[in-house]
Amino acid sequence: MRQAVNIQHQSLILQIILWITALLISSCSQNNANQPDVSGKKDTLKPPVTIIVKTPVVTLLDTCPPPLTITIPGNKKDSFVLKLNNSKKVIHTPEIKSADFSVLMPNYNTGQGLANSAVKGSCIDENGNLWFATFGGGISRYDGHSFMNYDMSMGLIINLANCIMQDRDKNLWVGTTSGVSLYNGRSFTNFTIADGLVHNSVRSIFQDKNGNIWFGTNGGVSKYDGKAFTNYTTADGLINNTVKSIFQDKSGNIWCGTIEGVSRYDGKTFRNYTTTEGLVNNSVECILEDKNGNIWFGGWGLCRMDPYGSFKTYTAPVELADKWIPSIYEDKEGNLWFGTGEGVFRLKVDGSLMNLNEDRGLANNQVNSILEDKAGNLWFGTENGISRFDQDGKLFVAYTTAQGLTNNSVMSFCEDKERNLWFGTTGGGVSKLDKDGKTFTNYTTAQGLSHNVVRSMAEDKAGNLWFGTDGGGVCRLDPARKIFTIYTISQGLAGNNIRSIREDKTGNLWFGDADRGVSMLDKEYHYCPTKSSKKRVVLRTTRNS
Repeated sequence: MRQAVNIQHQSLILQIILWITALLISSCSQNNANQPDVSGKKDTLKPPVTIIVKTPVVTLLDTCPPPLTITIPGNKKDSFVLKLNNSKKVIHTPEIKSADFSVLMPNYNTGQGLANSAVKGSCIDENGNLWFATFGGGISRYDGHSFMNYDMSMGLIINLANCIMQDRDKNLWVGTTSGVSLYNGRSFTNFTIADGLVHNSVRSIFQDKNGNIWFGTNGGVSKYDGKAFTNYTTADGLINNTVKSIFQDKSGNIWCGTIEGVSRYDGKTFRNYTTTEGLVNNSVECILEDKNGNIWFGGWGLCRMDPYGSFKTYTAPVELADKWIPSIYEDKEGNLWFGTGEGVFRLKVDGSLMNLNEDRGLANNQVNSILEDKAGNLWFGTENGISRFDQDGKLFVAYTTAQGLTNNSVMSFCEDKERNLWFGTTGGGVSKLDKDGKTFTNYTTAQGLSHNVVRSMAEDKAGNLWFGTDGGGVCRLDPARKIFTIYTISQGLAGNNIRSIREDKTGNLWFGDADRGVSMLDKEYHYCPTKSSKKRVVLRTTRNS
């Protein structure tokens, strides 16, 4: 019985296999029927074209006009007039410029999600998020990837924010033109003069060592202890009621910068300082105590009070003298940053000064606030967005005509054996940036270059620089002797529009023209350039048919 079942089972499997086979054969037949007939087209296909390379044209350099050789003047007084056929050209010494730098900083504005581009204040929370007070858009939080904005629709008292601070309890305080908003991470609580605030226009916020929150306003100072406000005005000894900045020093004194000087409050009485006591100007926008105990005051100019109470006005560096300074910050390395109306200045501990402005990539020259994130990056809040400066070297440095480059359109470049960088430009000739990155030396037709459009360049084994130009052939610069030598079609070059230059392993130089083929300069040129050489120097040229 079991054997009969197996036979029936095998018979069923065989029938299924035969049915699938028939189906496949039918499908293939239909596919073949639908295939286009290519038998008639097969004979119409053209065979591949074979081009026999023609014998290159060989030009003996000693049978044609010699290349033009021009010695570059070393000094201005050595300039001379070069006669070319029926024309004259004055050959000058190269132009040398100090190579100032430009930092391409990432900038953030409303296009990247910032609530408003006018940033008045900033702070960093315990999680590393950056908060920005904007004048017109409320406040923005940046988490390193995207912006989250908070405005009146979410409970903020008004969108005109002047300052922002996080307290020890992780609450955010926002000073605006209409009072103070407290954000606890879930909702806003607003305070105005109706709640005891001395004035609704709040310019600055600070938390002291005891946890009290101080507010500098246009009507005096308010201290909030978590339950009630205590107000201080000129009636209590404050020098002026318009308080732009507020700060606590290491000794616990509260400093208030006003439009008529500075007041120091020791917990009992006020002591006032003006230009009579040594302030550079009575309008004080910002106050900071550095790691050494010096207290800095910024406004119209910059001054510093040492730990002994003596003032010093900064007239040097001259770049900081008489500047409008609305913000001061000390970074982790002890460098001081000054936000001004002309960009931001960094005063390093070694005394060196650096300025970052719009020409160097800053979003705007008016820097209202400065902060440092946990990674050591500096953030600058300006009147037209935010800029980030990366201090660890992971940044782009840009060189343009503003830094000494002869032209901003760079077509070619190379690095020579001395580590100098050479740039070929469109219309400006060649610029050399020295290896220390401090100086540009520019070469144009005024120094003997055959054309100011340089599309290719290379350095040969002997240290000569070769420049392929757009219409002037190829120029060889001997840096040691400061001599240009020019080769054109008169010396056998295939064409005068040189797009590429290469030196092969044997020392031959190859020049690619835009549309007239390739030329090879025999290597013997490099090592037997004198007339006494018995070997004949040749240019081998293969032209396009």
